[in-house]
Amino acid sequence: MNPQTRVLHSGGLAVAGMAILINGQAFGTPPVMRDAATHQRLVGQRSAAGHDPMSDFEPCEGQDPSRVNPPKDILEKSEILCFGGVATLVPKYALLGIPAKFKARTKIANGARVLPWVEFLAKNRSWISTVEVTADEAAGRQMLPAKTQQAVVDCGNVVVATHLDGPISVLEYRPGLAAGSARK
Repeated sequence: MNPQTRVLHSGGLAVAGMAILINGQAFGTPPVMRDAATHQRLVGQRSAAGHDPMSDFEPCEGQDPSRVNPPKDILEKSEILCFGGVATLVPKYALLGIPAKFKARTKIANGARVLPWVEFLAKNRSWISTVEVTADEAAGRQMLPAKTQQAVVDCGNVVVATHLDGPISVLEYRPGLAAGSARK
């Protein structure tokens, strides 16, 4: 037998000219055992370093922002799609096209169960189409391509704007905004 060839008896595997690793350790060497880190040891290491990471933060001044700007009603910022006893919420301005025959499906029905967007879309693919938009198009920094605008008009389905497969608001195009800039 060639001295560079070793056979693992458990699997009958022959390997020539290379080290065999099992669980990150070379075959034939015992693994290194260490104690698990305890809370006290980790605190001791942090204090031994002499730097408290909390000192890097500056204290906040003024009122708590969550109390100054309480969240608004989610229904005020959403559009509703409802059909077949189930409903979902999408952001306002995410519906790019709503044919007249589907107008009634933008109102909630009594007793409708609210589903996440992905589940609702899967159940209602026959009357909902999606159009993937870029972040700049959604923010109004770029105009939707003419081809996309025409597809929305020609489509007989409800058209929902999506970004990374989730519904997103599409704001009106403003020519003065540079692509990639933050909106003021």
